[in-house]
Amino acid sequence: MAPTAVSFTPMLESGRINIRMNSKNELVRMPNVYLPIPMTARIKCMRSCHALIDIEFVRLFQEKMAGILPKNKAKGVDFCGVNSNYYIIRSDLGCYMFSTNFHRGQNLTIHNLHPSCRGGDHYLALDDKTFYIIKGNSYRRVSDMTRDIDSAVFNLHPNCRGGDHYLSAYGRFYIIFQSRGVYRRTTDLSKDSDGVEYTLHPNCKDGLYYWGTKRYSYFVKPKGQWGVEYHKTDNLHKDADAATFSIHPDVLNFLPGGLAETQGPAFGKWELIKTIFNDSETPIEWNKKITRKVGYTKSKSSSLEHNWKVAISATYEPGDLIKLLSKFQFSMSAEYGGSSVNTENESWEEATEVEESVNLTLQAQAKLYVWQYKLGFGEDDVLFCRDLRFDDEPNPPADIPLPAANNLALAGYNSTQEGHYSVLSRFHYLWKKMAGILPKNKANGVDFCGVNSDYYIIRSDLGCYMFSTNFHRGYNLTVHNLHPSCRGGDHYLALDDNTFYIIKGNSYRRVSDMTRDIDAVVSDLHPNCRGGDHYLSAYGNFYVIFQSRGVYRRTTDLSKDSGAYECTLHPNCQDGLYYWGTKSHSYFVKPKGQWGFEYHKTDNLNKDTDAATFSIHPDVLNFLPGGLAETQGPTFGKWELIKTIFNDSETPIEWNKKITRKVGYTKSKSSSLEHNWKVAISATYEPGDLVQIISKFQFSMSAEYGGSSVNTENESWEEATEVEESVNLTLQPQAKMYVWQYKLGFGKDDVLFCRDLRFDDEPNPPADVPLPAAN
Repeated sequence: MAPTAVSFTPMLESGRINIRMNSKNELVRMPNVYLPIPMTARIKCMRSCHALIDIEFVRLFQEKMAGILPKNKAKGVDFCGVNSNYYIIRSDLGCYMFSTNFHRGQNLTIHNLHPSCRGGDHYLALDDKTFYIIKGNSYRRVSDMTRDIDSAVFNLHPNCRGGDHYLSAYGRFYIIFQSRGVYRRTTDLSKDSDGVEYTLHPNCKDGLYYWGTKRYSYFVKPKGQWGVEYHKTDNLHKDADAATFSIHPDVLNFLPGGLAETQGPAFGKWELIKTIFNDSETPIEWNKKITRKVGYTKSKSSSLEHNWKVAISATYEPGDLIKLLSKFQFSMSAEYGGSSVNTENESWEEATEVEESVNLTLQAQAKLYVWQYKLGFGEDDVLFCRDLRFDDEPNPPADIPLPAANNLALAGYNSTQEGHYSVLSRFHYLWKKMAGILPKNKANGVDFCGVNSDYYIIRSDLGCYMFSTNFHRGYNLTVHNLHPSCRGGDHYLALDDNTFYIIKGNSYRRVSDMTRDIDAVVSDLHPNCRGGDHYLSAYGNFYVIFQSRGVYRRTTDLSKDSGAYECTLHPNCQDGLYYWGTKSHSYFVKPKGQWGFEYHKTDNLNKDTDAATFSIHPDVLNFLPGGLAETQGPTFGKWELIKTIFNDSETPIEWNKKITRKVGYTKSKSSSLEHNWKVAISATYEPGDLVQIISKFQFSMSAEYGGSSVNTENESWEEATEVEESVNLTLQPQAKMYVWQYKLGFGKDDVLFCRDLRFDDEPNPPADVPLPAAN
């Protein structure tokens, strides 16, 4: 039998891999050829041996892949450990994996990462209740990364800054400076106590990630002959008591680049789904429904996380995490097993059979080929793209019908190296640029007040208020109606559990119950107590804060200004967004900082004594104007390409199709944001209604506060459903048609699918926003 040539043709690099099949049906690689790393590849097989060729293709490419993404290219990804508990932090995904054995894949559990613990440059653990998150030149110490408990922030000592890796082992801290080939050991990161440097052993210099326990140091080794492994040693200088272990596939799947290691490198290729030949001398009419798969192989892909236990607190549904990891894997470069494509606009719903009616006249001796693009890992199909391509050439199209992964680069934003994680990088860039929640001077009717250990957030604009016993831990969150007579206040404060004050203009209303407006009395403010930026009650007194002057006025009576005097606000206490007080402390929400949103507690606004700072629980942030963008990510509005029709042939094609798309609001998913809120019987909101109204408000806000400045009132806010529209058109030879739909969302999640479709013959999304501007 004559040898059969099989070519692997890289589309973005020169060169070719030549493999021949000999008379024994053995694959033989030809000499003097090299294996370039392609962005994507196309396989041309000259005989029926696809399965065998695909296996060899996967093996050759896996040998050349660099493995998992190293720490210096994967912001927010890190390892840490304590005794026999190990953690992989995926701050980019908002979660972390716990395990008792990375080699055996034991007790794999996914937990949420508290918003204040995300975005770290490095993560390490001293013991089971002491975790460190390093960000820039400071670090946050917490006892629980899911709840941000017992948080405290410190500055790194100058000698402890700029490390490539940080770990804790043997009860000490280690800072690895890989470029210098040394590590620094210290007992205190803020003081550099007992600091000393040692040379890294040659075996320990090239780790991708480092972590430690009470007895050992560990690091992930660069990919070698036996795949991705981690190394254990009790001395990074001498590499004593050393051993090397493979990483369990269920652990690898959680790492950036890991899916390509366990499943095979990503591929993208055109699949020939239909061929029409007219070998006669007579034109023929061809009317047929073409059936193909469209979507994501969810049920199959979800099995990759079947050994992961998702903690109750985590927000991911079964299969969601692998879906997100798959998107990222496809976006990565071929060096790390990706395809450098952005798949956000494809359907990531469960793959289903879709029909399209095609009517055409095939001329004598003509041929027509119908192609569909698909993506996968190794030998398995993962994502079937929506669009068909009609062509009269037998070779697959040469282009990739998906945008490049780094197309999301923004003005003023540099995407990460080689397009890695462009979606996440965009998210982090926007999040850093956001000012955060709307301050009181821009949020009429929004305020805080407190009594003893009871705290309130007033949303007069929504006609309700939230009660809590702890804003940091999100305890006892209950939403109550605000009586109509108690709405529209400029300021709200509380003297005790039965005495609330609503200030409006130059007068105030005192009530014993804000839901029922009981015992209402109206009084005038004393002239000295008017015009304050904030009002609070603390220690049995009233405080009026004049921020522009940097002072506060204390009085025992707002109508008489009894026992009044003014004091300067301590510099730490001058820039609060909202202020409130209790019998023993004053509080204020700080402007957004390096660690997100926090509130400050002090027993003296003049001296800032007995002070402490706490993060705000995500379920509390969700209730604040601008809070959804902080917990879920900034809003986005974009045109989604839901259908493309290409006719690359010389034959006009009549195309009849029902276009199916979603229209409406992802109510069931969005309602989960308020699952920890108890809505009091008296409140008028049904489950999900409150987050829907808050979502509308968030979309209307400016980009500075995570919004899109659009009015969505005229869109459908009913539960999103599949809607069909029949489209009939004749596509001329060499013509293209693009069908677009506008959608809105938060962070990475779609929230609102707008009604209208847009048909265009241009491949770029429309430039306009099809929604009215918010007032």
